[in-house]
Amino acid sequence: MTQRRRFGPLSRRHPGTTSAPSPTREPGATATGVLDATVPVEVDAHGAVRTPTLTLRPWIGAEDRWHRLDDEVAVRQRLVADAPVVETLLRVPGGDVVWRVYGARPAGGGEAVVVELENLSHTPVALALVLEPNPVSELAFEGPAVWRAGAGAALLVAPRTPSFVAGAADLDALFELVVAEKAVEPGDDEAVAGHARQPVVAVLHPVTHGTTFTAVVPLSGPPPAAGALGGLPAADVVARGWRRQLGAAALVELPDVSWTAAVAATRAQLVLGAGAVVARGPVEPGTESPGGAAAVGAAVRALDGWGHHDEAAQLLVVLTAELATSHNPAVAASFLAALHGHWRATGDVELPRAAVDDLARSVALLDRALRRDHVDSPTRRARRSALAAAGDLLAAAGQVDAATAVRALAAEAVPTVPAPAPDEVDVLLRGASSTWTWPEPWLGARALLGVRAALVAEPPEGPIELLPGWRQAWRGTGLEVHGLPVGPHRLSYALRWHGERPALLWEMEVAAGTAPRLVFSAPALDPSWRAVTARGEALLEAPPLEPGDGGPPRVLDVEPEPGPTLAPPSTSPSADTPVDEAPVDEAPVDEGPDEFS
Repeated sequence: MTQRRRFGPLSRRHPGTTSAPSPTREPGATATGVLDATVPVEVDAHGAVRTPTLTLRPWIGAEDRWHRLDDEVAVRQRLVADAPVVETLLRVPGGDVVWRVYGARPAGGGEAVVVELENLSHTPVALALVLEPNPVSELAFEGPAVWRAGAGAALLVAPRTPSFVAGAADLDALFELVVAEKAVEPGDDEAVAGHARQPVVAVLHPVTHGTTFTAVVPLSGPPPAAGALGGLPAADVVARGWRRQLGAAALVELPDVSWTAAVAATRAQLVLGAGAVVARGPVEPGTESPGGAAAVGAAVRALDGWGHHDEAAQLLVVLTAELATSHNPAVAASFLAALHGHWRATGDVELPRAAVDDLARSVALLDRALRRDHVDSPTRRARRSALAAAGDLLAAAGQVDAATAVRALAAEAVPTVPAPAPDEVDVLLRGASSTWTWPEPWLGARALLGVRAALVAEPPEGPIELLPGWRQAWRGTGLEVHGLPVGPHRLSYALRWHGERPALLWEMEVAAGTAPRLVFSAPALDPSWRAVTARGEALLEAPPLEPGDGGPPRVLDVEPEPGPTLAPPSTSPSADTPVDEAPVDEAPVDEGPDEFS
């Protein structure tokens, strides 16, 4: 192979990290923050907020007693509209209090975490904000702000000066001080200074019933003034912004609401997680940990499969850096599968040429592994599939002879990675937390790959299959898919029901400069149907009932409306958005385009 330049944007040099240490991702924690974040933030199952420089915990003083959320059983957690806006709810006498955490950009720029306590109970409560700086350092108080003494870095900005301050050597000792009401008032400078030198410090604020207390943890840029906290975006506004951002890539409304919720929440987690992995440093070779090459490779494929190509490219940087020093064929296989998927999804013709050196290294690692192990196994088949991907990439790079040789090593394998079946997706989702996280964070990537595989299949030979994972439980229920990437193109379709028969509307937005030969099928719904146009509509035959499936299908859509429409992804349709239900052409093959408004 001729020597070529290394990756252009996918540099071998790992991107620089911030000067502060990055936190280790806690199993099951929920990522939050802003798009294009440079500072990773997560919220654990008890509401603790972790940044590279601070852990912030809420303790609640209610009418009955003080509550440490990590010791309480009456704690629940949820997301606002499936966005990375995390709410931790605690039941106290008279109702709930809601601890809410989300990312925002203050008016002065930079990044910040907004923390709120909304008191929905009928009595006032006290909020103790427990600060644990990393590294441990003395704190300084200037009105409503808490600073790292001598460093000029604000850790917390509240709307008002705290009522009391307490500090101790550890959390248990601090909790005893708070419960015993031994915190000091801010006016006693000498006493406050003694508490501020302790490793953990609590600042106490009253929160009356029916009100919301809001504070900010600055992450980068100038800290906002206490008087400017009211100008920060509200949680519901942030959640809507995340829906718009995700919808610009792809959007789905599925009959199984858990699938729809998991897709939205998990995509946001992967988008935020991509930045966190890049900030954290090189991956550990060949492991299945959150930073493992196989896991990061799955995340790249999931991000590309749902249209988040920039974030996928960030993670490819990590894999490329790992490949440079690794002798593990698992790293090579993960890299090739991820790179092949990214190339197909973006249509970047320069990418294979830039990666020739890395392709050569990957092929050598896999070839040696195949020579050592002659026993047929899933691992061996996965390595041959990775070699098939390398053959495609080398051919695209103009390395024809090398591509031929590598494809011979692949032994007729195809460059595909099996995705979880629908039943496996159900198992994965049942194992998720209430905020759609897993003990192994990158299991979310597998769930996303499985849902996508249920919505569209792209066989190496044959038509594009729409809804290959259709299930009998979805019979009679409409669904919508908007802007799902299929290679460099974007696929939208909708399913509506006319009695026992499904009506299918589809539209492929073809990438500029391409003229693909499109053939569509829907074998899970109607094996006889084919279409050869980029857009159209068809009334399919009724799907057969499975043995034991009781009775006729449930009919939800019965009133036809004129005018076929497929809303573009940016419109963020709801489950009630009308899609054409008019009588349609019943021919098994659709040969003429229809106009979509």
